[in-house]
Amino acid sequence: MSTSNLFASLTNCALFMALVAWISWRQTRGQTRTRDGYFLAGRGLGAAFIEGSLLLTNHSAEPGRPDPVVPVPPAARTPA
Repeated sequence: MSTSNLFASLTNCALFMALVAWISWRQTRGQTRTRDGYFLAGRGLGAAFIEGSLLLTNHSAEPGRPDPVVPVPPAARTPA
């Protein structure tokens, strides 16, 4: 990966995380004074947002699975 591609990827990641943080803040501002407000975002976030958060949290916690690989015929393999 070239330096410019790495920089673009990191920039996109940072911008996306900032967008999610801003949306979360807008939806929940002033609603964290109670237990429900703190843990459930004041019940102001939609189901899709919460489901996405759970899905991505679970996905990031799973050990890496190898990508599907097309088998290489034995004649094409090089000795290690």
